[in-house]
Amino acid sequence: MTPDTELQRYPESASACLVKSMLLQEGIPATVHRVSRYAGMGGAGYVLRVNSKNLAKARALLNKKDAGVDMDEYVDEDDNSYRRCPGCRSVMVVREPLNGTQRSLVIWTFGVGFLFMRKSFRCEKCGERWTGR
Repeated sequence: MTPDTELQRYPESASACLVKSMLLQEGIPATVHRVSRYAGMGGAGYVLRVNSKNLAKARALLNKKDAGVDMDEYVDEDDNSYRRCPGCRSVMVVREPLNGTQRSLVIWTFGVGFLFMRKSFRCEKCGERWTGR
């Protein structure tokens, strides 16, 4: 029986696959599917699915474990392929959404303004915020 019910969405495949592995260890069959790239731009590009009969058990397990995946446990300290926090060197970095002025600029320039904006990032571990390219 293939998993048919959406459990949760994730911005990157690594987090979704780690939670899938956790569910499989508990005996809950799960799959990860990539949704459209437009949904991925919104921060929900990967869907974790489980069987409808296991949905309540999977939700309880995620709530119990706080559903947080610490990527720092899985990424080598010397691996520079991930964006890292300048303060604590964590890879748990998320991109901040555009503010109202930035959104207006992107809309009025038909997306060209996005190329010239500095992107804002936030560390999920220490809370530090910074801008970069």
